[in-house]
Amino acid sequence: MADPKTKSQSQSPKRKSLIATVLSSALWLLSIFLAFQIPATSPLIWLPDSLLLLGFVPLLVLSRQSWLVLLFGLSNAFIGFFLLVLIHLESDKFVGELLLMKQHLVTMHSPWAWLAIGLLIAVWGAIASTIDIVKLIKRSIVR
Repeated sequence: MADPKTKSQSQSPKRKSLIATVLSSALWLLSIFLAFQIPATSPLIWLPDSLLLLGFVPLLVLSRQSWLVLLFGLSNAFIGFFLLVLIHLESDKFVGELLLMKQHLVTMHSPWAWLAIGLLIAVWGAIASTIDIVKLIKRSIVR
């Protein structure tokens, strides 16, 4: 007869994976739903993008790859910076569909949500990467 502890321990990674996947999917679905419900003029326009980005956090925690967390955070911070620059570019420099795209990006996506969440995740990734590098160095010295 199998030991119950062994069975529950073997299911633990599957359970964690299921929880992370369901939580991420729920946040993404809520983000998509809110993106179509919140008007561009609302002060809550930052919420859909924030939920979209936060939907990746459970999967990043599950992956335990510090470099991936760092890269994800830096990429999102870059997108936030790009959106911030786009706000300050003069609209007369854009024509036709490019102007429509600029207006959509400026009105529907908050650069501050992307910057803030991106930088927080990048700091998390930098700290985790530093810890991983220190552990790697310690292991190589011990050998």
